[in-house]
Amino acid sequence: LSEQETLHQAALAAQASRWEQIVSEKDAEIQALKAALVAEKEKETKTDAEIQALKTALAAAKEKEEEEKKLLYHLEVLKEKEEHLAKMFAKVQSEEANAPSMSKPGSL
Repeated sequence: LSEQETLHQAALAAQASRWEQIVSEKDAEIQALKAALVAEKEKETKTDAEIQALKTALAAAKEKEEEEKKLLYHLEVLKEKEEHLAKMFAKVQSEEANAPSMSKPGSL
């Protein structure tokens, strides 16, 4: 080989080596970006799961609140019935106390 051909081959080899290094660096960058993308997707999946869990907890809390409202309403109804019965009982006792009774000894 002539000296010029040898120099040309050496330049081509150097250029090929440089391109291989660039390709290797770019491949490493691509791998790092892929890893970052996977990590971001995992984070997004975790966030989605957390959002779903919060939605479920919120729905359960709303259900519980509705149940509590129903129970409070029924409690109020029962209190009103209790007050009504207490008034009726007091009225009956008052009427019994004021009415002459046939069964009382000495009432004849």
